[in-house]
Amino acid sequence: MLILAYIILIGHLALIVWGGFITVLAKSLVRALIGLIMTLFGVAGLYFLMAAPFIGLMQILIYVGAVSVLIFFAIMLTQAASTGEEAQKRRKKYPTSMQPNIKESVGGLRDSQLIFWIAQTIYGVRNLKELTGKLFTDEEYREY
Repeated sequence: MLILAYIILIGHLALIVWGGFITVLAKSLVRALIGLIMTLFGVAGLYFLMAAPFIGLMQILIYVGAVSVLIFFAIMLTQAASTGEEAQKRRKKYPTSMQPNIKESVGGLRDSQLIFWIAQTIYGVRNLKELTGKLFTDEEYREY
């Protein structure tokens, strides 16, 4: 019976450490929140192992439930940085030949999508490479 308790203890400690690594090393805020939730569940399991079920249930109810949901809503309701991993994936979905995506593009109206759309409409260019040297430099083109 004691060996089983040690195995469960090691499992909870592994869950806490693994969740901590996910929280610290995640590039996405939502994935970091998942790691935090894993860590908080591991701590609640430790309370249950210490024969403190009330504190374990409060850990789950307050921290895993309420605080994690609050952090999740804070992440969702605040605007993510335009240089983050999620924004890069969103911009790759939309090719530069579409109309400018003002809401999700880098720099809003100053984005190269807007420049390309205007140049395509007015000057009839077919790709961004034709605009290098005229509207932006080769280095700016490579960066985009």
